[in-house]
Amino acid sequence: MRFLKTFTLCFLLATILSPGVAAQSAKPVKHGECRQEPRFLTQLPLEPTLVRLQFPARFNEQRGKWRVTDESGQLVAEEGCRGQGPCAGYYKKESTKACAVGYIQLALYLKLVKPGRYTIQWIPKSGEGEIGPISLTIKEPVGADKEVYEKLLLSAWGNAIAQADWGGWLEGGYQRDKPSVYSIILEKYPTSTYAGYALGLGQGFHMILDSEPKYVVKTLWQQNYIQVHPKASIHQKVVEGRKAREVWQTEPMPKYLEDQRSRIQNYLVIHPDHPRREVMELAVAFQSLALGDKDTALRALEWVSKNGKTPKWKKQAIDLLKLLKAERSGANG
Repeated sequence: MRFLKTFTLCFLLATILSPGVAAQSAKPVKHGECRQEPRFLTQLPLEPTLVRLQFPARFNEQRGKWRVTDESGQLVAEEGCRGQGPCAGYYKKESTKACAVGYIQLALYLKLVKPGRYTIQWIPKSGEGEIGPISLTIKEPVGADKEVYEKLLLSAWGNAIAQADWGGWLEGGYQRDKPSVYSIILEKYPTSTYAGYALGLGQGFHMILDSEPKYVVKTLWQQNYIQVHPKASIHQKVVEGRKAREVWQTEPMPKYLEDQRSRIQNYLVIHPDHPRREVMELAVAFQSLALGDKDTALRALEWVSKNGKTPKWKKQAIDLLKLLKAERSGANG
């Protein structure tokens, strides 16, 4: 028998951010402008990188196809969308009338899973304009990343369910009779790049990233979260041979939050430039607020406000900082 823990909280407030989200971002554009970005992307194979696209808004009303060629110019993939536009989830808060902003796991959507250099374009049927070209480099994994890729991710990718909804790649294609991929990564390869995405699952308060700042402060700080929720419910998958059963156990909330926070903080010492750092820092801030540690929360939010690359996370950090500092000033006054 072996035990592989799958950490999830029964008190998750909202499932807003899907697993493995790490945006490669572009700067916001002014009204009336549209600077197409990004132009260059680099990632590991099967890394769940969420790409932030900026493109002319008119493309959202047109049908077209993504076209991929390799270094020799040979066609590798051609993928259309069921509806109009480039299949990138439209994000209204960052868009203007001239320029749309959308998010897409581009390499995974186009099923580019092997190391190499690719040129990607989205071409409308009208032939008027295009998105791109985008140069994508999928790096050859080394060390622990190579083991994760070859031993875990390729087999998970081979599962048809996983390809249909690769947002669940860390779950191993949602196969109930197998341990989740992310639990294995955290247990056996905790220093790998992929582990940074696994840390984005089940860490508690990262799941309320899109909530209003006032709601976050009220729920985690003002209402003394630990007193309201003294116990954390932990889901555990127990694998016995070819069968798996699911059990629940409880743990004191302070210990649970401290363990999750320490795991993220220790990981960021090793991977300070991880693409998902801003999300992990926000998780640390939320956990710290619930633990009553406002100083650590402020430091994490300060980092995101100064170094964040994704506009919505950066704005979330700035808004939370203003609220927390105003509350501190009021308390001191």
